[in-house]
Amino acid sequence: MKLDNDVLTVKGPKGELTQDLNGHVGVTIEEGNVTVQRKSDEKQDRAYHGLYRSLISNMIEGVTNGFKTQQELAAGGPAWLPDKIKKANVKKQGIEHL
Repeated sequence: MKLDNDVLTVKGPKGELTQDLNGHVGVTIEEGNVTVQRKSDEKQDRAYHGLYRSLISNMIEGVTNGFKTQQELAAGGPAWLPDKIKKANVKKQGIEHL
């Protein structure tokens, strides 16, 4: 990890990511620990503090472990339609493997 001119760069086995930092937060790197500090207690600065903390955390996670998503495919018609009608419509169309 390195910080040059408000640009944070994180390198790891999965690649390299960079993030431009704005003037609302201060970032320091000491002994492998990243600290994000807000410049003031204004609402916008508090929001940037949380945003950049999350972005940096996700950057570190992404370049070290990567990301994985599991998705489930669900189908069968609109949720508001009763099951009887869904099955009847499917049978009408010649699909009877439910």
